Amino acid sequence: MSRDSAFLLTVDDWAGRWFQKKAFELSLEQKTRLVPYLYHSYRTTVPQLARCLRMEKEEVERILRK
Repeated sequence: MSRDSAFLLTVDDWAGRWFQKKAFELSLEQKTRLVPYLYHSYRTTVPQLARCLRMEKEEVERILRK
């Protein structure tokens, strides 16, 4: 797992590739699509995903349970 600052760069990179936006500009629908990919590809944690995507931890957990 990387530091939040390094992981945020990764999140921003993927948000730009997929949606041509920065992570903080993503809609909930876009975050919902991105969360599983980031979680499985980068072996990050739910709390780190929540912090970097400005989401509640419970919302990230709900997305990953789908």
